[in-house]
Amino acid sequence: MNKIRLALMCAILGCSTATIAADTETVPNRVSHYEGKQAETIAGSLANLREANAKLKTLLDGALTEDDMHDVHSLSYTLEEALKEIAAEVKELQDVVEEVHLGSEGMQQELVRSKGLDYLQRIEQLLKLK
Repeated sequence: MNKIRLALMCAILGCSTATIAADTETVPNRVSHYEGKQAETIAGSLANLREANAKLKTLLDGALTEDDMHDVHSLSYTLEEALKEIAAEVKELQDVVEEVHLGSEGMQQELVRSKGLDYLQRIEQLLKLK
């Protein structure tokens, strides 16, 4: 009886493995993956974001053909990369503002001035998105 169960389990597992292998072979490679356009500075990330946004807007204003969908897909990598860099910059700016906050509580004028000016210069770049 145990030999029959073992043979049956092997047969079932063998069929399942063959089915999985067959299914894997028939699934087409649906999409290609790309590397997003990278920048070395926040200004570069903002420029990449502006450029990709303009292209995306143009694509979304149309009928969204298969080629357009491919273009949207490839653009998304640049958008994600730029937004990741901008998010990191915003996080750093939050830290700078916290230093200004604590410096103001401790009456540290020079720290508040230098960190405040640093914050203002960096936030201006982000606010000039258009």
